[in-house]
Amino acid sequence: MFLKSLKYKDEDKEFYLALKNTLGFSPKNIVYYKKALTHKSVKEKDTYGIAINNERLEFLGDSVIDTVVADFLFNKYPMEDEGFLTNLRSKIVKRTHLDKLGKSINLDLIIKSSTYSSNKNSHILGNALEALVGAIYLDRGYKYSKIFIIEVLLKKHINLQELKDTEENFKSVLIEYVQHNKLKLEYKTQMQKQDNVSTKKFESIVIIDGKQKGKGLGFSKKEAEQNASKDSLKNIDLSQK
Repeated sequence: MFLKSLKYKDEDKEFYLALKNTLGFSPKNIVYYKKALTHKSVKEKDTYGIAINNERLEFLGDSVIDTVVADFLFNKYPMEDEGFLTNLRSKIVKRTHLDKLGKSINLDLIIKSSTYSSNKNSHILGNALEALVGAIYLDRGYKYSKIFIIEVLLKKHINLQELKDTEENFKSVLIEYVQHNKLKLEYKTQMQKQDNVSTKKFESIVIIDGKQKGKGLGFSKKEAEQNASKDSLKNIDLSQK
């Protein structure tokens, strides 16, 4: 399909070309993509008064990304166990990493938002990337969604070896999870009582929405809370990030 036959407005032609360059293939219905790259802060509405933003597409894209990444890792690492695969997938799809991916494919240049430039910590780009995948899924189906995630994101913009070797900040991952899901997080950390032992040791318990999720020991409060966070993450479905 040739661009000149689509009869787009000039601004839509620019958007179309930017999309094609980002995706690596031609989009068919740019309406999906315009919605995917419209943040709720713009406060646009259609003729029926329904808000135009990327929140629903973000929900869809999140599920597609999880599925494709899980499938890719399952086949790439046939000798690794479930724990390895889960940990690596969580590093790939966590919010802060998706933000970096969104930036690396220049979503910041085409997203419509009234808050992005002033609020760098709101995960606008990561959410937009998920919504973009949702748009691809609706426009071109699972096949093209998989091509984009694997060929563009995983192979061109993610160093899997580097990601594998990254020391995970478990407390940061846990805090990100509870903030995104609007949960209450509490650490109960105290020094253990030990007789005739000069070395201090701490125990930390993680409480999420009033329920104990994990605990850990350490020679400092920081270490104990990291270990408690790591233990808690074993009992949490990070796909709900």
